[in-house]
Amino acid sequence: MSTVEKALEVVIESVVRRVVREELAAVRVAPADEMVTIETFARMRAISKSTVRAAIRGGRLQAMRIGRAVRVRSDAQIGESAAAAPRSDTPAARAVRILGGRS
Repeated sequence: MSTVEKALEVVIESVVRRVVREELAAVRVAPADEMVTIETFARMRAISKSTVRAAIRGGRLQAMRIGRAVRVRSDAQIGESAAAAPRSDTPAARAVRILGGRS
């Protein structure tokens, strides 16, 4: 094996190790009561982030706002009825739903 081939093998091995670590960290199973980001929730279920956001907007997935961040229970299921989400789609009703009654 030439020096170039050995160097290339070392580089490829380190890249593969890093990618495998990242993928394993991404698919870890979260505890049932853990709140996760939309991105993590989507990755755990192999769906897109836009699908998760649409389910939240449509009232099919319950989410919690923490400041500007949105979190979802790691064990939540899309399609289950979200708890007491108002069905009115007026701007005022949407603001109350999003802000939770805060001014």
